[in-house]
Amino acid sequence: MTAPATPRQRAFFWLPVVLVVATLIGEGVGIQRFDVLGARITLLPLIFAFIAGLLLNPCVCPLGRWLLDDVHVEKAASYLAVATMPLIAYLSAYIGPQFSEVAEVGLALVLQELGNLGTMFFALPLAVLGFGMGREAIGATFSIGREGGLAFIFGRYGGGSPEGTGVMGVYICGTFFGAAFFGVFPPVIAALDWFDVRALA
Repeated sequence: MTAPATPRQRAFFWLPVVLVVATLIGEGVGIQRFDVLGARITLLPLIFAFIAGLLLNPCVCPLGRWLLDDVHVEKAASYLAVATMPLIAYLSAYIGPQFSEVAEVGLALVLQELGNLGTMFFALPLAVLGFGMGREAIGATFSIGREGGLAFIFGRYGGGSPEGTGVMGVYICGTFFGAAFFGVFPPVIAALDWFDVRALA
């Protein structure tokens, strides 16, 4: 007679099902385009998958308690770490052979990296002194929290560490709100016809 499954074992099997459902909801809705004030707004499936994930998250929506519990939420961080690694590997393999072209960008690339320094100089003191964050502040503020930042923090501290929690929070917020922002804001600005297309780019 086999022993009953522990909560962690149940999380291993049930959580991927819920994640696949959230993904299918986003893909099912698909790309949505509509016109607002003469601007074509585009909302990507990623946004709808995030919304589905929020509704299924027991920490955010009480309805999520029907499907998931705290063990699932704890386990989700390690799943996300594994899921993003192929993307990080792909980006590395894609950018590596074209490094000379990237280097030709020159000063613009250097100035872009000032954004990473800005997060440390401005966001880190705010996170620690203003919001009382602990080690999570390291992951949340050492960079702008994209794929490269994820890879560094996960490799250095692990996905389940406080630093991993910090970088994942920034990554998720940046992905969700960034997708919404760039789907709405640029078309509206472009429709105003105030800027040259090169400035908009």
